This record gives sequence, C-alpha cells and structure tokens, in this order.
Amino acid sequence: FAMPAIVLATLNARYSHASMGLRCLRANLGELRERSVLREFVIGDDPEQIVETILADEPQVVGFGVYIWNLRQTEAVVAICSSEPSSSRLTIERPCDAGPASGIP
Repeated sequence: FAMPAIVLATLNARYSHASMGLRCLRANLGELRERSVLREFVIGDDPEQIVETILADEPQVVGFGVYIWNLRQTEAVVAICSSEPSSSRLTIERPCDAGPASGIP
C-alpha cells in the first residue's frame, strides 16, 4: 500500500458526524482520488496526536475542512503542522458558514 499523496482531514464535533465537504472533494479528485485518504478526528482529540497521525502518512498535500464548530481546534492543529519539519503543503477548505478566520491563512 503506497502512502497517500493527499490527506483530507477535519475535526468533527463527534464521531457520528461525517465531513460531507471533504467527501465531496475526494469524490471529485479524478485520477488523484486513489492517491488520497480521509482522516477524521473529533474536536476533543489532542492536537499533537492529530498532527502525528496526519504527518505519519508523509503526504504532499494536507487539506483541512474548517467549519464554525472546529475553527479554533483546527487553528491549533495547523499551527503545530506548520511548525513541524515536513514537506507537506497545507490547504484549507472553508465553507461559507465557517465565519471569519483569525489565525488561518
């Protein structure tokens, strides 16, 4: 099994909530779909553990789904990811209902 080139990640309010935005994005990746993986966490998970799990895949691109309920927690995860020595490029998927981003570029 090859490492995924693209990790699509989000922090759900709880495990029973699935990220539809990232599922739709992955479904439309075309030939890149097979080189991608979804990583879902919950907002109560430890940010450092989330980063460790994501970066263990050694992805080229990490896409985060950001919503109003996970904005602050995702900011913490992105900050840790940005400080790690990694060649991964971070991207943010923010639906219009996510509100203003403070620390997310």
